[in-house]
Amino acid sequence: MRTRGWVEVVALATTLALAARPRPAAACSGDDCRPGYLVPADGATVPANLPAVVWEPRPSPAAPDPGVVQLVTAAAPSTAIPLAASGGGGGALELSLGGPLDPGAAYALVDATTVAGTCPPPLRATFTAAAAAPLPTRLGATVLEQVTRGEVTQPTTAGSCWVTAQADRAHVRIALAPEAEPWRDVLLYETIVDGGPWAPRASLRSSYPPGASWQGRGVDLVFHACPNDVGITGVSAIGLHTIEFTARIPGTATVLRSDPVQVALPCAAAEDAGSAVGADERGGCAAGGGGIGAAAAGLLAAAMLRRRARRYDDISRTASTPIATISTPTST
Repeated sequence: MRTRGWVEVVALATTLALAARPRPAAACSGDDCRPGYLVPADGATVPANLPAVVWEPRPSPAAPDPGVVQLVTAAAPSTAIPLAASGGGGGALELSLGGPLDPGAAYALVDATTVAGTCPPPLRATFTAAAAAPLPTRLGATVLEQVTRGEVTQPTTAGSCWVTAQADRAHVRIALAPEAEPWRDVLLYETIVDGGPWAPRASLRSSYPPGASWQGRGVDLVFHACPNDVGITGVSAIGLHTIEFTARIPGTATVLRSDPVQVALPCAAAEDAGSAVGADERGGCAAGGGGIGAAAAGLLAAAMLRRRARRYDDISRTASTPIATISTPTST
């Protein structure tokens, strides 16, 4: 009798899973209006001796034309200041300035690329030049703000753009050295965890400005999923991890490195009873069939409860030990 009950549940679960699976052609659909980026960004303040600016076009062409990017002053918006391509990487291009900026002057960096009518307008960043500053030789220190237990969102190819899972999360930031402070708005950061680059995305369609993490500029979130029930891992192992930042000023080759911090991500407690929800219920961005995952979960849960009711008719219940839980601060 028990075997027959499990067969019924498994059969129902299989049928509902097949019905809820999104069609590959419909999954994670969207247009090509991926934003481009400029560094410095709008509202920045930069030293007058800034060597170069950064342009990441949208969508990334095979051979981007730096001629579509213009640097002008607020006082003479029709007169472009010459820029010259000088390198770059990761889809971004660095454009060298022909000379120093005027301290106190306002500038506008404009990407005049023609875009489709439904896409955002051309990029424009207005920034201010401050006094010239020496190139820094020290970046600063990595600061651990807090470690929390909570949700993380990561890309998936299982029929949606993203899924969520519970994880131990280390919130970190850079505390800049005084000599690096004048360059805050143009530093191109990279997060390093256990000696290797750390660059997660929240979704298959997520993109971030050059030099910024998925959390912003000079901040990051390092995590280990607890448990890895929807394909999310994060850092490769439970335990102690070393986190640091590197940074570079556009137009220069020197890479500065922050003082590291060590963080424990233990995943020490038993998991929340709700953490076994599947990817379809915790994902997003899939086109079509949005409500079937929840309906499938409800039907499957009802089938499980019916089976348990039949079983409890035959056996007596005994006392059980509650699942242990962990209490951590709420992230901010």
